[in-house]
Amino acid sequence: MVKHTVAIRSFLVALSLAVLAALIWVPGVARSNEGPPVALRILTPPPSEHRSGDAFSPDLIVGAVDAQGNQVPATSFVTVSIGNDSGPGGQLSRDGGLTVSMTDFGGVAVFGLLFLEGVAGQSYTLTFTSADLFPVTTAPILMTPGVAQQIAITTQPGGAQSGQPLNPQPTIEIQDSYGNLVTEPHEVEAIPSGGTLSGSTSGITDTGVANFGDLRLLAAPGEYRLIFLATSLESGGGLETISDSFTISSDAPQNWNLEGTRTKVRGKKGIRVTGVNTDLIGQRVVPYYKLRGQTSFRPGTSRPLVNSDGEFRYQRRTGKKIYVYFATEDGSARSERITIRR
Repeated sequence: MVKHTVAIRSFLVALSLAVLAALIWVPGVARSNEGPPVALRILTPPPSEHRSGDAFSPDLIVGAVDAQGNQVPATSFVTVSIGNDSGPGGQLSRDGGLTVSMTDFGGVAVFGLLFLEGVAGQSYTLTFTSADLFPVTTAPILMTPGVAQQIAITTQPGGAQSGQPLNPQPTIEIQDSYGNLVTEPHEVEAIPSGGTLSGSTSGITDTGVANFGDLRLLAAPGEYRLIFLATSLESGGGLETISDSFTISSDAPQNWNLEGTRTKVRGKKGIRVTGVNTDLIGQRVVPYYKLRGQTSFRPGTSRPLVNSDGEFRYQRRTGKKIYVYFATEDGSARSERITIRR
């Protein structure tokens, strides 16, 4: 009786182990009711939103399924790429490359430290492909701005006379590594390479754009730059960049020996202005004029060349009273102003 009881128990234990073994999936060993892998399946999908330049977390995992949809182990190489129905300019990167062997991960492909960057507001998909398995594509992923990485000067500061408003006034943008505007609040500041900068030299932006509107530099004539700083009000991180050089000229006009007369220009009433400045030989000068009734000076379209004797000449058609002066193309010097009457 005891022998029969032991035999029955041994049979039940063996049966239980067989059933358990049938339920357990051992990578590389197919179950009796499974077929070979035919297609890829995303096991750990990406989130619906992603910050440009970040790595996906958790890691993206792709497996294989047979014709009945059962998950089965595979030994294929799987490659990830930007899907065809994605927005413009998306970029993927991964230190180990964009192709992963399923053998290395027990029959699935694990894409660790996979980085995606792109245009904020655009949607992107990821497509996983293999030479011997049908591909699979993720749902759309909405791109959001990344971490602030750089200051871009979209309008460089222009020159001016000392103490006068820079023209043009500078504009800067706080961007992530892909060029998206970062709307995290930042304090921005402009600092000159020399002289004294006045106006609204600092402020707060939460749009990613800072427009400076009234900067003036009081300095000796010469070349200068502006240094732009941006400090995050949330993380405390700082960014810095330097502008192109611009010219500050003297606020006092120089004597260029201007003489103006009335003349005929292409058969019509006009003026002729001559001047002499031997410091400008070989350079071109810019005429500025204002007709009677006008409120501001305008640059002329022609650029007279200063010849080897330091002389230059300017003509234009007009029968009105006109005010004229000249300046160098870089704004570093300007002439006296003359008036030519009707």
